Amino acid sequence: MTLLLMAAGRGSRYGKLKQFDDLGPAGEFLTGPIHLRSRVNLHLAKEASLRFIPNPELYLPVVRTRWEGVECMNYSPFIYACEQEDIAVTGEGVLDGQAGNDH
Repeated sequence: MTLLLMAAGRGSRYGKLKQFDDLGPAGEFLTGPIHLRSRVNLHLAKEASLRFIPNPELYLPVVRTRWEGVECMNYSPFIYACEQEDIAVTGEGVLDGQAGNDH
């Protein structure tokens, strides 16, 4: 699925907002970090759950981000965009970081 988002993001630079109509069908989807490009709307359907894999190696290489308000180079967040515009994450679906005692 991450490759699908990246491909659509590359195409979005030539047109208007690229909408992913209802990420789904309903169900659970495992992924690593998602790096969005300009003019992309990631829309999660009501019964869709986007679950991020809790493996730190998947969130490398490091990216420019903030930690407790301080700019730094760190692991990629689950959803990331740098120097992009017109981005949206919408819908009634679930973004699940799968946090537990180890993460």
